[in-house]
Amino acid sequence: MSSAAGPERRVRLTDGRGGVVRGIRPGDRAAFLAFHAGLSEESRYLRYFSARRRLPEGEVRHFTEVDQRDHAGIVVLVDGALVGHALYDRLADADEAEVALEVADAFQGLGVGTIMLDELARTASRAGIRRFVAHVLPANQRMLQVFRDLGFAEHAHYEDGTVRVRVELPG
Repeated sequence: MSSAAGPERRVRLTDGRGGVVRGIRPGDRAAFLAFHAGLSEESRYLRYFSARRRLPEGEVRHFTEVDQRDHAGIVVLVDGALVGHALYDRLADADEAEVALEVADAFQGLGVGTIMLDELARTASRAGIRRFVAHVLPANQRMLQVFRDLGFAEHAHYEDGTVRVRVELPG
């Protein structure tokens, strides 16, 4: 099966479990809402800079209705359950996109974030995007490590209470 982001791809987590990475679809809305509701308060805080339980309707649409060019989204499914979500939005500098991701608590540290960022980088490269940027809370060391694990040229500096990370994507 294919999505606008490319074909579904089978992946293996670091604990040996198999999964699927693919572009998010509007039909994933219910699974995305259940996924978000299952995140711990800490995970929600690290992702959204607040621990809000409910996302506004506009954000839910933004996360699940994408064009896979200027606004792309990826999910990882394990045994049919959504365990990770990542997206990017192209910025005013058309060569850059802001990227963000979240991983279910039970799947953190198992390579899900790296899998999603790798897939998003492929999608972004096809769309002519050359750099990802992200704003990460300094306490979110796992997310900062995910950027390092990609192996792409990465630059980070402290800016307005967050770490601004810029990652050069392969050409």
